[in-house]
Amino acid sequence: MAVCAGSSLFLTAATAGPLMQILAERAALRGVDGQLLRFGFREYLGVGVLGFTVILAVAIGRTLWAVS
Repeated sequence: MAVCAGSSLFLTAATAGPLMQILAERAALRGVDGQLLRFGFREYLGVGVLGFTVILAVAIGRTLWAVS
């Protein structure tokens, strides 16, 4: 589970992050406000930290439950 958590934390880890970033830039996607959408490290960091925290918390909780 720690490997999955680490992958969730970083955009360039075993995720499709770099591909998604290239595709979003090539498609020139725009938000409702008309600005170009980006899918870079800064935009992904909050989601990555959240995913990392949830995955690791579940893994630790499951381990503690199994040991007790």
